[in-house]
Amino acid sequence: MTTATTETYLDDTAYRILVEHLTHILRRYKKSLFNPNPAEDAAGLKMHLLAALRTSNIDTGDLVLGAGGVTGTKRQELVEALADIEPDSGTAAYEPDGVKRVLGETGNIWPASIREDVA
Repeated sequence: MTTATTETYLDDTAYRILVEHLTHILRRYKKSLFNPNPAEDAAGLKMHLLAALRTSNIDTGDLVLGAGGVTGTKRQELVEALADIEPDSGTAAYEPDGVKRVLGETGNIWPASIREDVA
């Protein structure tokens, strides 16, 4: 059962930095045309994604060390969705648009500037 995640609005600069950081992690740690030899395994990728969310003050709950590595008690669905992003079909690279889509659709995380558009 999935519970609705409260909307989170980040300052536009903080949101941009988070998107850039997550995109960089995907480009470095996932296999693509431009990175045939990724740096780490899936557990390492998820740990880096979780750390990026936490450093942006996204509440991921308590950290838990399990067989699959370090996870958070909250927003694990978001970490999984970010880890499952596929390269862009046009560029064959991991692009910020894919990260933004997952942040919004799965994590309900948005830049503050859209708040007035929603209101």
